[in-house]
Amino acid sequence: MLLFYADQTFAQLQPAKVIPDFTFYTLKDQPFTQQQLKKEGKILFLFFDATCPHCQYETQLIAAHYKDFKSTSFYLVSMDKKLQIQNFVHNYGKGLEGKSNVTLLADVNRQFMQKFTPLQFPALYIYNQERKLLKYWDTPVNIDQILNVIYQP
Repeated sequence: MLLFYADQTFAQLQPAKVIPDFTFYTLKDQPFTQQQLKKEGKILFLFFDATCPHCQYETQLIAAHYKDFKSTSFYLVSMDKKLQIQNFVHNYGKGLEGKSNVTLLADVNRQFMQKFTPLQFPALYIYNQERKLLKYWDTPVNIDQILNVIYQP
């Protein structure tokens, strides 16, 4: 009985192996669901907190190498308020601002933690076009490690 409980608890701490159902909101207050995710290429979710120094660093790193992410769709998700999200991307993600494959999302209903099960900020998930998890990191990561997953066939 105790072993079953331990297994169940451990399973809950695993990152989402497949993109779960969710409803986040764009910064124009429009609902955004998993059905609206791009169908081609890799999908990168970055779950961040605007005041987190590690999140700021990771976002700067990704933004500085934006040109290396061919056919990758970015979804930056935060539980912060809209203005905080906008300021965060303006200050730390300048290379991502206004890009057609970058979507900023507010987790108004606090679903990300329950459905994707990150352990801490920043949480970075890369999924393939079949919506299956390729890699998950919950600490700042080297850009080469991220790009190695992005460039996998």
